[in-house]
Amino acid sequence: MSDADERDDLPEPPSHEDIDARLQDAKRRIEQARNKPKPPTKGNMDLDPETSRGTGLGLAAAYAIIGLPLAGALGGYFLDQQLGTKNVAALIGVLLGGILGVGHAMRLASRQK
Repeated sequence: MSDADERDDLPEPPSHEDIDARLQDAKRRIEQARNKPKPPTKGNMDLDPETSRGTGLGLAAAYAIIGLPLAGALGGYFLDQQLGTKNVAALIGVLLGGILGVGHAMRLASRQK
């Protein structure tokens, strides 16, 4: 195969008008990207106090509902080990912790502004 045959297989180079159109399109897309609003990041997030307060109360309620029964179960387990009973104190601890956790969550939910 000769050099002349290889050159025949190459596509035509783009015209100056085509290059200019592509360049203008690229400039337009760059400008659009620069003007696009930036997503919030940790540095520029402005949470209103009401949202922050609600998030805090919700997390406190979730921790109470989950944590108090676990703490009751753990305390009951150790009490069972000392008394030699079979999971009686642990069951009582879970039930008491659950009641206290739900009660605390309800108190948090009913707080006024």
